[in-house]
Amino acid sequence: MLGVVERIIGVILVLAVMVDVFLTVLYARVGTRGLARFGTGVISERVATCVWRAFRWAGTRGKRPNDDLLSFAAPVIVVLFLAVWAGMLTLGSAMLLHPVLGSMIRAPTRPTSTDFFTALLVAGGNISTMGAGGYQPRTGLLRVEYVVNALTGLSILTLTLTYLMQVYTTLQRRNTLAFKIDVMAGSTGDAAELVAGLGADGHFSAGYTQLAELGAEVVAQKEAYQFYPVLFYFRYRQPCYATSRLALMLLDSVSLMQGGLGGECDWIKRTAAIKQIWLATTGLVRMLDGVYLPGGNQEQRAATPDDATLDRWRRRYMAALRRFAQAGIATTDDAEAGFREYVELRVRWQSYIEVLAAHMAHDLAEIDPATRG
Repeated sequence: MLGVVERIIGVILVLAVMVDVFLTVLYARVGTRGLARFGTGVISERVATCVWRAFRWAGTRGKRPNDDLLSFAAPVIVVLFLAVWAGMLTLGSAMLLHPVLGSMIRAPTRPTSTDFFTALLVAGGNISTMGAGGYQPRTGLLRVEYVVNALTGLSILTLTLTYLMQVYTTLQRRNTLAFKIDVMAGSTGDAAELVAGLGADGHFSAGYTQLAELGAEVVAQKEAYQFYPVLFYFRYRQPCYATSRLALMLLDSVSLMQGGLGGECDWIKRTAAIKQIWLATTGLVRMLDGVYLPGGNQEQRAATPDDATLDRWRRRYMAALRRFAQAGIATTDDAEAGFREYVELRVRWQSYIEVLAAHMAHDLAEIDPATRG
């Protein structure tokens, strides 16, 4: 009876690993509704959440976040994914083999050890395709089980290695996009500088091409988070690589353009590139909010800004208009109406940026220096 229970537990462990790898690697869809709620995996999602909470707790004990410590969280999560999947698969396979070790599975040229550590050795060698250490099954059913274990181990190993390679390739693209936006704004963290560079001397013709490229790249990044949820936990010392900074720069640029441009520059506000950037970036921050952040999955986090916030936004808006004028960009004739439009747009995304920055232990003044400075 104990042997039967042990084999049942082994089957459950193996199936749990297969389901988790399927959801994490192959299902490739995260969301807040339906099956997409499990797109981050079941076991792997718990591992990632617990590891990040532990690192965040340890990394925020001082007056300032320990950026170096926090940067190790994502690599540790990736290593634990491998360790948990391999460990559970080996343990489950060992529990399947242990009850029949010495009877239906034997070593042909020496006495057969029947302890559980031998079962782990046989199972590990079998699922890693390195061989089962000379232990051979004596029945047809066990031979089939050996083949299934080997195929399962080989499939999971191949999928995991391929997944990791793709994660780091996508991470490099994400970081490249973030750094690209940062240098386009002169490393100031100010979206007004980004817009001023795109429309220097009032000419957005060349800048439109760059906006279209940014729109396509942010669409790709939004989908990358759907495929590789672990990307969320990669956090670096430099705030320019933060997803909250990337999203703020793009959303603030669109908001300033919609509320601040006028005259011969008004046409840029109605282009497909602007719509693409807005919809893709708001979709990204809302998806991250709903899937990863405490209290997420809200249709709208927006709240009416208080007087102090409105005052900061007004100073930010007026400074942006002055920067546009310096760059030769035509601005709106009605600054008050433009400010109201800017506030209306900013209210839609500001709270998402704040909670995202806070969850990743970033100082909001570093993420949004143009408004907080």
